[in-house]
Amino acid sequence: MYDAAVKSIRTCNRQKLKIEELKETIKNLKRSMEEMEFFDSKVNEVTSRFIKLQVKQEKKKPKGRRYTLPEKLMALVMMKNAPKQYRMQTKLFGWALPSRRVLMKVSFTTLFNSTPRTYGDVIP
Repeated sequence: MYDAAVKSIRTCNRQKLKIEELKETIKNLKRSMEEMEFFDSKVNEVTSRFIKLQVKQEKKKPKGRRYTLPEKLMALVMMKNAPKQYRMQTKLFGWALPSRRVLMKVSFTTLFNSTPRTYGDVIP
């Protein structure tokens, strides 16, 4: 009987600690969301998307990163404008950007499967 009571008290204490940790996590997430909303109001939509892309993909391994079509098209425009700068950003700064090979596939598929696009068409 005593052992069961001690065991339930320990379980209860562990659950209380988990609840406190989750409350702290929620508070931190709310704060970061407020900061992102403030940041979004200060920059244009393309810059905001690029920063969100970096934040989302930085945690993943390079071969585990998946990009949406608008993200690939944005990277394609960046690569076409300045190829050396694009390579430098991926290698030196470690930015999470699609590889050249992926972008070439995207450029061929969008070239043959759709009407000509401008940069304004990239963002849905």
